Amino acid sequence: MSMISSVYFAKNVSFYAVDLVGYFSHRREKGKRLLHEAMELVADGRIHYPKPLHIYQLDAVEDAFRYFQSGKNTGRIIIRVNPSTAVQDMEI
Repeated sequence: MSMISSVYFAKNVSFYAVDLVGYFSHRREKGKRLLHEAMELVADGRIHYPKPLHIYQLDAVEDAFRYFQSGKNTGRIIIRVNPSTAVQDMEI
């Protein structure tokens, strides 16, 4: 089980997770309909992704986590995976 620092809750932040694979595998038709509606909302400009995007290459994943831990992050943090990128082994 992973732990979330209580500092985020002091800022009135909520975290949610939804298992879409499990949902779609049990409710295929409804899942298709929901996905289609969501895509229409994006295409119409009625919803958008959180900004700014902070994009890190896989070999800078440690920097991405440090930025996330700083509590100064807004928007989304994205780890871009390039199959040719070599990543160092690290101890946790």
